[in-house]
Amino acid sequence: MARPTREVVNFGVSQAQRPSLEEDWKAILESLDEAGMLSFLRAILEQRQPMTDKLIKKMDSAPTKNGVKTFIRMMMALGDFDPEGIDATAKALAQGFAVAQQAAAEPEADKMSVWSLMGQLKNPDVARGMHFVMGLLEGFGQALKKE
Repeated sequence: MARPTREVVNFGVSQAQRPSLEEDWKAILESLDEAGMLSFLRAILEQRQPMTDKLIKKMDSAPTKNGVKTFIRMMMALGDFDPEGIDATAKALAQGFAVAQQAAAEPEADKMSVWSLMGQLKNPDVARGMHFVMGLLEGFGQALKKE
C-alpha cells in the first residue's frame, strides 16, 4: 500500500516565480481572444435557445435515432470479434487490395475466361482465399437462417 504524501515537492520553483491563477486566466482569455474564440463563444451563448431547439429537433428525427441505434449495435457486434483474428484479416485485406490493384493494371485484366478462372484455383493462395470467403459466406448464411 502506498504511503500518504506529507510534503509537496517544489522542484526549485519559488512561489514568487509561479504565475498566479489570475495571471493564468488572463493569459488564457488573451489567447482565446486572439484566436477569435471569445466572439465565437459569445455568439453561441447569445443564440443558445434557437441552437438548442434546432439540435433537439435534429436529434429527435428518425434518421438520427436509427443511426445511433445502428452505431451502438455495430459496436456491440465488434466486441464479438477476436482482436488477433481481425488484425490478421485486416492485414490480409490490405495485401489483397494491393495485389488486386496490380492485377487490374495488367494488360490482360479485361480478359477472363472460365478456363483461366479454373486455372487460378490451382494457385494455393487463391484456394486459401476462396476457402476463407466460402467459410465467411457459410457462417453468414447460418446466421441469416436463424433470423
